Amino acid sequence: MSIFFKKQPETQGAIPAFYDDYKEIRDESWRILAENGIKELPIDLVCICDAENIDVYSYSQAEVLIASLHLQKQCKAGGCLTLMPDGRRIILYDDCVPIEMRRFLIACGIGYFVLGYAKQEKCNENTVVLFSSEEELQAGIFAGRLLAPLSVLWAMGVQNADEIRRVCLIPKATAEKRFSRLGEMDLRNLESGAKSGVGTMFLSGYERCAFRNFSGFAEEYRQKIKK
Repeated sequence: MSIFFKKQPETQGAIPAFYDDYKEIRDESWRILAENGIKELPIDLVCICDAENIDVYSYSQAEVLIASLHLQKQCKAGGCLTLMPDGRRIILYDDCVPIEMRRFLIACGIGYFVLGYAKQEKCNENTVVLFSSEEELQAGIFAGRLLAPLSVLWAMGVQNADEIRRVCLIPKATAEKRFSRLGEMDLRNLESGAKSGVGTMFLSGYERCAFRNFSGFAEEYRQKIKK
């Protein structure tokens, strides 16, 4: 089913069982950032959705559509819905939750599309795309990486999870997972990778490209926090 989180999934910092899945998620999040020229935080999700031909509406904005597709009951559960009516790509999200969670839900919806999970043949009679629990898990991991790119956070010199939450506009749980992952990184290898373009955190060409795009923002941020 589309994503309905009673609580935020505690998976943003975990690596999936199969490395190939993790690599695809990692590379796709960096590809989206690099190809759309994203240069600062918080990530501009409107820009990304426009580029990916994804229409995004809050539940309150989409009342007519929700009523026409008889989705009122599903929307009451909260979270977000991924729809493909007549081949269109649509994300509907609960606008009664804090903005940080709204952004996370929209990023999950983006993940369903760019990771190839959202397909016409997986829609139910209401055009809602149905997902497996594994696909929901991986969309959550994608969202965490898209909204809080680690090498960028490292370059900014962030000091704690609350700083990540504020800068990236993401839920507290996601920020804590990303800060924990940041602490696990081999910083010496990362420093070498930032200079040479190689290293465990710079294996993806998309990451190297995106990292360069963020360099001005990261440097300006570092200078600002020094004052």
